[in-house]
Amino acid sequence: MLLLDLKSVDLTAPQSSALQAYRILAQAMNDGILASGAKLPSERDLARQLGISRSTLRSVLGALADADLVHARPQSGWYVANVQIEDPPGRLVSFTKTARERGMEPGALVLSNKVRSATRSEQEQLRVAPSTDVLDVVRLRTLDGSPVCLDHSRISLARVPGLDQVELTNRSLYEVMFDVAGASPTRSDYAVHADAADKHTAELLKVAVGTPVLVGQEMTHDAAGKPLLAAELVYRGDAYTFRASLLA
Repeated sequence: MLLLDLKSVDLTAPQSSALQAYRILAQAMNDGILASGAKLPSERDLARQLGISRSTLRSVLGALADADLVHARPQSGWYVANVQIEDPPGRLVSFTKTARERGMEPGALVLSNKVRSATRSEQEQLRVAPSTDVLDVVRLRTLDGSPVCLDHSRISLARVPGLDQVELTNRSLYEVMFDVAGASPTRSDYAVHADAADKHTAELLKVAVGTPVLVGQEMTHDAAGKPLLAAELVYRGDAYTFRASLLA
């Protein structure tokens, strides 16, 4: 559990109800029980659930706000702060490394993982012969336990042999490709467009159906310019920022 600055909470009180409430709420956010962007119960209901007074609760919420874990919206209530990640401009960096550079804990839950023959479209994208096997893997990517991205990748097993024998849960795909076959991604062609979350995506990312999402289409190449991976990544719109530097 992440313990944060409690400057606005009075820890000199005879009982540590404020500290206990702070820890309960921080733990719920860390575990994803209170998801990124979720609205908290009303102050009255939350104070009753935690067994503290509303004045104590306001001090606790103030401390959580100071730690950038929650924020208040006028006339609306309190909300869990959005977890965000952004791609650094001009650098090819894995989701895992980017998250850790920002002090976040990355995660990857494998939803499906299978070997199959490349489709005609994938044969063209990956520049492989008909009947070539690809690893088709779908993962739910998380930051500090909160879902932020649905990652659907197809990798040529002719270029990364043995990848289908590796456990990919909570692993960096870029790092695993290098470890098992010396395949080093050096260039990624990336396109991003906006869309709305369908029912399946919304359930996985814990957002409402129709919520804005960012869809990235990625083609990753090795040092020789050969395609290694084709992927579609669907990010929560409130959790991802894409940056680019353009020169005239």
